[in-house]
Amino acid sequence: MTWSCWPPLAKTYSMRCGGSQPSVKRPRKCHFWTWAKLWHICSGAAAASPSGSVTFTFKWRPESTETGGGRMSVEVDLLLQEAKESIEAAQNYRSELQQRLHGLNQARKQIRGSSGQAREALKRHFTELQTAASRLLSERLAGLLAEVDAIEADSIKPLDDCQSLIEHGVGQADELLREGEAALRCGLGEKEDKLGSFTKKAMHIQLDSLPEVPALVDVPCVSAQLDDSILSLLRDRVSRHGSVSSHPPVQIEELQERPGSILVRWCKVDEDFAAADYRLQYRRSGSGGSQYEDAYIGRDCEFLVLHLDPHTDYLFRVCARGEGRTEWSPWSIPQTGYTTLAPHGRRSL
Repeated sequence: MTWSCWPPLAKTYSMRCGGSQPSVKRPRKCHFWTWAKLWHICSGAAAASPSGSVTFTFKWRPESTETGGGRMSVEVDLLLQEAKESIEAAQNYRSELQQRLHGLNQARKQIRGSSGQAREALKRHFTELQTAASRLLSERLAGLLAEVDAIEADSIKPLDDCQSLIEHGVGQADELLREGEAALRCGLGEKEDKLGSFTKKAMHIQLDSLPEVPALVDVPCVSAQLDDSILSLLRDRVSRHGSVSSHPPVQIEELQERPGSILVRWCKVDEDFAAADYRLQYRRSGSGGSQYEDAYIGRDCEFLVLHLDPHTDYLFRVCARGEGRTEWSPWSIPQTGYTTLAPHGRRSL
C-alpha cells in the first residue's frame, strides 16, 4: 500500500510498517511529533492490511521557514485523511470477505450435512427392503416346501399301506412254501394229513388274489414351477427405485407474521416438475424443539399456520408430490420464522 505526495525536487523516503520500529530513520529537521504521526498512520494501516504490513512512500523537502513547516502540516493532514479512508475501506473489505467466508462455511455445512442425511436414509431404506424381501422370500419358500411335504405325505401313505400288505402276503407265501415242501418230504403215514392241512391253508390264503399296485402315471410326480421373469421384473424395478436430487423442486418463498400465526408461501423452482400436492411441516426451533408435524397437505401454495406462541422461532419446510406418484419429493431448505403479535383476545407480555 503506497501513498505518494509532496512536490518534486524533494527527497523520497519509503517507510515499511509491520514491526515495532520504522524501517527508516527520521529525516533531519522533521519534527518529532510529525514523524510520530506518520508512524502512527502507517502502523494503523498495517494492522488493517491482510498482509500485516504497509509501505509508505513520501517526499520530504526540508524547510527552514515557517511557510515550509505550515506546508508540511497541511500535507500530513491530507495524508492522515487519506490513510483513515484507506483503513476504513480495508476494514469494510475484510468484513465483506469474512461474511463471504461464513457463507462458504454455511454452504459447505449444508452440502455435507444433507449428503450425510441422504446416505443414512438410503442405507436405512435399502436395509429395510433387504430385510423385508428376505422375510417374504423365506415365508414363501416355507409355504411351498410345506405344500411339497403335504403332497409327499399324502401320496406315500397308500404306497406304504400297499407295501405292508404285499410284505404280509410274501410272508404267508414263504410259510406256505415251507409247509408244502415239508409235506412232500414226510413219510406215507403223515403225508396225507400234512398235505390236507397244506391244501386248506393254501385255499384260505387265496393265492390268486393280488393287491393292485398303481402305475407310475397314476402317482404324483412333484415338480416346482418357477417364473424366471420375476428376476428381470425385480431387476427393472430395483434399478428405477429411489432417486437422488441435489435441489428440491419447491422452496419456501415468504414468511409473514400474523397474530398468533405465520402465513407461509412457497413456489416451484423446478418448472419441469408437475406438482399434484404440497406438504407443509413445522416445528419449534432449537435443540429442544419437537419433531416436525404436518400443517397442510393440498394444492394451494400458501397456508396460515395457527396457534403459534409469540416471540418463538419455528422452522418450516415444504415438499411436493408429482402427478401420478405416491412418494414425496425432497424437503425444501428449512426457513425460520416467528411472530411478535399475540393472538386476538390475548395480550402479549
